[in-house]
Amino acid sequence: MLGAVEDHVIGVLSSWLRPGETLYFEYVWDPITTRELELGVPPQASRLGYKLLMHGFTWMKDWYYPEGFMEGSPKLQAEKPLSPGHGRRHLLGLLGEVERALSRRSLLPGGAVSRLLGLRGIIGALYNTGSEA
Repeated sequence: MLGAVEDHVIGVLSSWLRPGETLYFEYVWDPITTRELELGVPPQASRLGYKLLMHGFTWMKDWYYPEGFMEGSPKLQAEKPLSPGHGRRHLLGLLGEVERALSRRSLLPGGAVSRLLGLRGIIGALYNTGSEA
């Protein structure tokens, strides 16, 4: 049930945002995403990040500074691309991170490995098209 609600909320938020706009999504309640990011999984391949990616957010950054007293909760910053070409460039730039994470696949949870392999396939398909906007 929570997964369906989460998917719906992300879908609604995504539909409201225009190209280039940003969403900050806290994940303190999500032990899977937290663990995957701690293990070095790129944000787009984490459990939450992959959902955001599938809703059109191609650039992401993990924001958490565990120092001081006003750092706030950990969150993913997810941005919609300005154009399809920008989205392809975001994903192509992610390929190196995906490959580095896959080189350590034995240390990663199975769900993260599956998402990383899926991302590599998506990026490979984009790269093989050779088109840029």
